[in-house]
Amino acid sequence: MAKQSRSLDAAPEGTAEALAHARIAWEAEVENARRLAQRTALLITIEAALLGVGAARAFAAIDSSLTRGLLACSAGFVLAGLTMLLRPRRRGREPAQSSLLLLGNPQMLSHAHELPRVRVARHVLQMTVHATMDLGRRNSRKQRDIDHAQIGLLLAGSSWIAAVLCWLVRGTGS
Repeated sequence: MAKQSRSLDAAPEGTAEALAHARIAWEAEVENARRLAQRTALLITIEAALLGVGAARAFAAIDSSLTRGLLACSAGFVLAGLTMLLRPRRRGREPAQSSLLLLGNPQMLSHAHELPRVRVARHVLQMTVHATMDLGRRNSRKQRDIDHAQIGLLLAGSSWIAAVLCWLVRGTGS
């Protein structure tokens, strides 16, 4: 049982596996952040295009107040989605980027050659885990913002389709 509770100092071979695992976790969060950034860019493009189409239609001669109201709702939903994607975040005490957390204590790193290897490995592991958790939190917030923007896009599309249907029904009845 004593072997199961060994510290990193007593089991330096365990630190290599822990560091490898932390590195894989970090790379996974970086890949997740990259994909979230691509989705954000795609949503911004789609919502900006919808806003442009909505603005062009707003100046068209629409005689129905219901149709105008639905188009206005659609534009409002698109703006809400864009706001979710583009709003600035308060940084507070956290650094601007999770990767800065990987640097850790500069004094520790500058004297790494003088320290026991296990102590340096433990320090690097702690920095990597902390940075990975921070990036994971940031990715979760970004995913939530994307989800909200997609809901806004769905509601905007529904309102726009309803407005077009009202316009067509109104136009064919005249």
